[in-house]
Amino acid sequence: MKFLSFALLVLLGLMLASCSPDSIDTRRRSMFTKKIEVFGLHIYATNTTSDEKILHAASILAEYIDNNEDGIPDNPKILKALIGGQGAIVMRKTEGEKTMGSRPRGQDLYDEETIPNAREKGRCDAALE
Repeated sequence: MKFLSFALLVLLGLMLASCSPDSIDTRRRSMFTKKIEVFGLHIYATNTTSDEKILHAASILAEYIDNNEDGIPDNPKILKALIGGQGAIVMRKTEGEKTMGSRPRGQDLYDEETIPNAREKGRCDAALE
């Protein structure tokens, strides 16, 4: 169900990105057109951020909130505080990527530092931070 919801959001995001005005140089500027919700927390991402990386970050966030994977947050007080403080993850392709419009508040996470199966690749996955 979570994947289906995310897939629909990604599709909508791709449609929105394709409707950008021609005057915008999409090679230099990106927009936060992708969003996924995990237990009431949001991950916002630019149109240049890989869907695979967004799903990976969402999976890790879900595991931190619900470590035993029973569908119930392990510590509702912490989740409530995160939601109340508008906790979010903000993903862009790279740190230097320029964005248009307002930037959502939240913890930065870059596509280039998000490495699914990092251990197998001998790399460090910043999504775990």
